[in-house]
Amino acid sequence: MDYSNKFSVNRAVKYGRLFSPWIQRQLLFYPLISIIISVLSIILGYTTYGIAFTALLSFIPAILQYFGSLVFGMHTDRYIETLVPATWCEKATFTVVYSLVVLPLLLNIPSQIIYWIATRIPSVAEGNSWIEVHQLSKALSSGWLWNIVQSLIPAAVCLLALVIYSSRRILMSVVWSIVSLIGISILGGIVGFMSAIKMVKEDINTLNNNDPEAIIDSLASSMQPSLIILGMAGCVILLVIVCIIFRKFRSRQV
Repeated sequence: MDYSNKFSVNRAVKYGRLFSPWIQRQLLFYPLISIIISVLSIILGYTTYGIAFTALLSFIPAILQYFGSLVFGMHTDRYIETLVPATWCEKATFTVVYSLVVLPLLLNIPSQIIYWIATRIPSVAEGNSWIEVHQLSKALSSGWLWNIVQSLIPAAVCLLALVIYSSRRILMSVVWSIVSLIGISILGGIVGFMSAIKMVKEDINTLNNNDPEAIIDSLASSMQPSLIILGMAGCVILLVIVCIIFRKFRSRQV
């Protein structure tokens, strides 16, 4: 067994093969599910309750991303993982990169491609609530970092619990991921509420004009400082979680 100081991508990939065929299924079905959800969202976006329907559909790829790392806890145990000829750094790197980079890209890239195509077709984009929601989220350009981080933190927490716990790994990973989601939702609600109050106090004339686009711009401006701070704080939290995961792999000498 060659454990040279040089990082080996080949050994990291061999470690990933331990979790086949679950990883293979994710690589196949995640992009397919993303495409299907996006197309259905466009179709439902023309209905009376389109926003509600598309919001419910959006939970599916979100859940797949949050709990995607559970493949590393299915039908394997710590002893078997130690037998794989790879260093702890290679195993940790593969686990983190796959869970927090590969899976989110598999789910988001197809959806963004569908959105880009739809916006280039006026007959499709006009009056579609799904596309309008996407455009609204893009209007909050200062919150792009927070949008990314808040979607990665529950997935990182899920992976962290999976690495820390030796028994009931799946259950505890799901529980702590849900706890982190609740915390993020509460924090987001507080920020949105405080930003709305700030907008009412400082830009009451915009509300009186009843111009939806102006109201959105004003709200985005009010939320900008908070979203930037939240995005930076979220990056720190995410980095700490990843560091703990790496340290846990190292302490187990795997």
